[in-house]
Amino acid sequence: MKKQANFLIAFSMIMLNACTAISQQIIDSCRMDDLNLTLIRSKNDSISLVVSNKDHDFHIQGKFLVSNPGSFVKQKGKPQHYSYPEIGVDYIFIIIGDIIAEKEIKGSGKVCGSKIQGVMIKGHKVILTNRTLSGNITCEHYKLDETVFWDLAHYP
Repeated sequence: MKKQANFLIAFSMIMLNACTAISQQIIDSCRMDDLNLTLIRSKNDSISLVVSNKDHDFHIQGKFLVSNPGSFVKQKGKPQHYSYPEIGVDYIFIIIGDIIAEKEIKGSGKVCGSKIQGVMIKGHKVILTNRTLSGNITCEHYKLDETVFWDLAHYP
């Protein structure tokens, strides 16, 4: 009887985890050095950012100011990033938001948006910048100039 109860508890836990996994969709995921960055859309359409390495998950500070975040800006398949040690920024990445329908960007085949937001890693903290940049269309595999990263890192 005890074995059956333990089996039922274990089976229930597995099914609960499977259902939770189904209710989430990975929008974009990439790896940079020992960091894993993942954008996740939950069943209720809320977006979350998970940053982790082999040792721990990082605490995220701030909130998304772009609607419908869709991708990290990438260069050759890796997240484009810069470091600014003089201000304590280990890495800054950029997330594309306010996604534009693919049919509006003829033949791009890429995730493109009208706003971007910075994601800074400072030590064990991940900070979403308090401002966004807009005015240009940004696509996930089109390299951005370093001045964009510098601006978001120095004036978050």
